Amino acid sequence: MFITDAIMPIMDGPTTIVALKAINPDVKIISPSGAASADAQHLIPKPHTADALLKTLHEVLRKDHAK
Repeated sequence: MFITDAIMPIMDGPTTIVALKAINPDVKIISPSGAASADAQHLIPKPHTADALLKTLHEVLRKDHAK
């Protein structure tokens, strides 16, 4: 699982997501961002709370564990 934002210093979020997918197409990606990314499976719109992030993490981990 990977959490990335849209704006980062060296590589932006969408570019990071493409690179991660090239390494592992099954990687789970959460993007806590104000802008949607087509490649992120889970988006947490900003501003978000810690509870919203934890709920999303729980859902992703639960789905991954259920496989």
